[in-house]
Amino acid sequence: MRYQIKLLLLLFILPLFSSKCKKERTRKPGEIVYLREASLSEIKNEITGNWKIHYSYGGLTGNIKSPMTNSFFKIKPNDSVFLTLNGALIAEDKAVFIKSSTTFGYTATRIEFSSFGGSPFAWIVDHKLSDTLILVDDHVNSNAYSLTRIP
Repeated sequence: MRYQIKLLLLLFILPLFSSKCKKERTRKPGEIVYLREASLSEIKNEITGNWKIHYSYGGLTGNIKSPMTNSFFKIKPNDSVFLTLNGALIAEDKAVFIKSSTTFGYTATRIEFSSFGGSPFAWIVDHKLSDTLILVDDHVNSNAYSLTRIP
């Protein structure tokens, strides 16, 4: 009888010692950090600031890479955005952040704003790789834009 009680106690107590507290995993350098599932405050924290747009890639074939010289994207804490493409300021607008289903079938946060001529922009805040932010057009035959933070 004593043996059975000790065995039952051991069976009940053992799982308590073997369980671990959930610890947030540290990211490795160069690891992709997907922002699709991030909260709006996390996304705004990650993308607020000044960015240099280096190139776009994608398009009809999916592998067209186009350098974007003298192109910048600025997001202020009050959600104001400024988009400069090839040295010309083409958008100064208030951004709207929307979490919804994308053209590609997954849910992500999209940043929407308009150019001076009224052309709409809808960029999916996709992921970061080290210091590089990737924004993706939310439409078929889309381009992805590679940006790095600047002071």
